[in-house]
Amino acid sequence: MKFSQYGNRSLTEIKDRYKSYIKQIIDFFNDTIQVFKLKQKDLVEIKDSITDPPNQESFNEVWSAIGKLNLQRREFYNMIHINLFTNFEAFNKDFFLKVYFSKPELLLKKSAALQKGEKDRMLEFREILKHSTYEEIIFHMAYDQVDNYGRLNIDDINNELKNKFKLDLSKDFDEWEELKENYYRRNVVVHNKSQVSKLYNDKTGKNERIGSKLRNNPKYIRSIRNNLDRYIDFIYDRIIAKLGIS
Repeated sequence: MKFSQYGNRSLTEIKDRYKSYIKQIIDFFNDTIQVFKLKQKDLVEIKDSITDPPNQESFNEVWSAIGKLNLQRREFYNMIHINLFTNFEAFNKDFFLKVYFSKPELLLKKSAALQKGEKDRMLEFREILKHSTYEEIIFHMAYDQVDNYGRLNIDDINNELKNKFKLDLSKDFDEWEELKENYYRRNVVVHNKSQVSKLYNDKTGKNERIGSKLRNNPKYIRSIRNNLDRYIDFIYDRIIAKLGIS
């Protein structure tokens, strides 16, 4: 993103925007669930009406359609799960871009995500010369830092918050363990075909059988929405209280 494309949004506007996005996703989710239910009801009624042996082929076709519907429903749950956490990551980038742009002194703090022996990325003279104003330089530095947030896992994000803002989600945010499980389950859905991995168990403290399937359901998806809503409100309230910006 270029500075010329960056709108002058407040932290309040960013918070409200992402809560609205999440609400739209859940509204779509709820509406689609009703469609699935109606379609399954129709298929079950058709299946139950086929009782004669000569209609065995039709019975098999309907039974196959019910199986496909269940598979589509599971994939839909996974899609919503992924989409919700895409917005979680986008919120962190947008929100902290505004924070760092408003409080550039925070950019001077070493990132907790740097590996041992790795140096902070400081602007070189040739990069400074690309920008004509002080605001453009600060924006470039801030964007460079938050762009890395998209590659950090949720524990690394928490380390950044502890390092930069003295804010520890594991101690201060009541839904931390639930949100962390939601996050690492998303990773299992994306990278491991919803099969439990050792990393998932290690990160969440679970003891699920390695290779077993994690199944999402409407209750679980709605719990993700609640956890993300609370996370956004929590980050917003704590950051503006600490920094005095909104």
